[in-house]
Amino acid sequence: MPIYLQISKGLIEQISNGLLLPGSKLPSSRELSNLLEVHRKTIVAAYHELEAQGWIDTRKTAGTYVNEDLPLHKPVLLDHSASGFASPSLRKSVVRPGECKYQFDDGSPDIRLAPLQALGREYSSLLKNNHFIKSLNYSEELKGDPKLRDSLSKYLHDTRGIQVHRENILVTRGSVMAFYLYLSHLLNPDDLVAVGKPGYWAFNRIVGLQKGQVLSIRVDEHGLDVMRLEEHLKKSRVRLVYVISHHHHPTTVTLSPERRIKLLQLAEQHDFMILEDDYDYDFHYNSSPVLPLASLNHGGRVVYVGSFSKTIAPGLRLGFLVGTEALIEQLSQIRRFIDRMGDFTIERAISHLLDNGEIRRHLRKSLQTYRKRRDFLCSKLSTELSDYVSFSVPEGGMAIWAKFAAGIDLDDLTIRVAKKGLHIPGTSSYATSQKNCTRLGFACMNEKEIEQGFEILKAGILHNSF
Repeated sequence: MPIYLQISKGLIEQISNGLLLPGSKLPSSRELSNLLEVHRKTIVAAYHELEAQGWIDTRKTAGTYVNEDLPLHKPVLLDHSASGFASPSLRKSVVRPGECKYQFDDGSPDIRLAPLQALGREYSSLLKNNHFIKSLNYSEELKGDPKLRDSLSKYLHDTRGIQVHRENILVTRGSVMAFYLYLSHLLNPDDLVAVGKPGYWAFNRIVGLQKGQVLSIRVDEHGLDVMRLEEHLKKSRVRLVYVISHHHHPTTVTLSPERRIKLLQLAEQHDFMILEDDYDYDFHYNSSPVLPLASLNHGGRVVYVGSFSKTIAPGLRLGFLVGTEALIEQLSQIRRFIDRMGDFTIERAISHLLDNGEIRRHLRKSLQTYRKRRDFLCSKLSTELSDYVSFSVPEGGMAIWAKFAAGIDLDDLTIRVAKKGLHIPGTSSYATSQKNCTRLGFACMNEKEIEQGFEILKAGILHNSF
């Protein structure tokens, strides 16, 4: 920050905190330049900035004063207990994840591999394009950039077999926003929503916010137990089934083809909708992935949600929802009050990366890298911690679902390794009764970092203390 702005910012803080009161006289520019040992022109520039913002008044021959019209106030700390909002009961670690050098996280990509330079070039080029700049004004286009939706329709057809056009796609700020929009549209109070257990706690939380009721259905090695769901359907009406058909979160299993067909049949028979979350379809290591439910003949009963959080970077906040034209139109009218236009510039830049093949090239490269990292971490766990950690090698995704031995207090281990610089998710991060299971993400670290993080984990398990 330029020095004159640092000075003006410092004076604003003094005024805001009540240390410089309205009407107080400030030193002359010459006096203050001597005190701070900077050039007088720097102080003059700082005073000009403050005057332009209305913090001070300069009076000819009388000097410079803090604006007398500023209100006197004392900062008041907010009472967190009176917020009226009950957040999820997640156990807080003594060290925040971002403060840890090493991350066996929930399954984040390595943003160092992301095509950010290509994205930056496209973004910069758009802001120099006079024709595009006109689209940055207020618009009644509430579904997202039409060009991106065109690019997505082709991309979904080529990679997932989903045949849609732009009017079937709503662009959102990530998948969670898509969930919120859809549930706020669909649910009435006390509607039953079937979800997998263990499952994605954030989705369950959104159901609660919309006054719906969560019906937990067991997830086994073949995915959501559709037969158990059928038993519940005989007793009560279910409005929606939320399913992660590919790389279920958190267990990483894939819904079997037989259960996919059965689920679609049940939706027709019992008149419920299916919300398919496909957050990391592009990352499959061993064979061709099973196509999504949305690619099959589902009679408009499947709403499909995807995201670029894993493909490029979580901070990009770009997702999409696929449904019937009528549904997309209705959801766009809700979206206008949350995020009226989104970010057309980043959306158009992503559409260019889809069209010119940059994203597909990035996926091919990163897929090879992540496969090696998966194999490396799995090898370390198998050879050095097999008595303490059990798991199945995931066919895709960015994390391992690991079960720790009964004698290991996983929540305690999470806190102890965090003090040594390693983050692993606590058991309360997942909607599960399995208290000794968690995800160990392998994608965001290179092999050297994985090895160093593993040594911290290993020491924590073997010695039970540091």
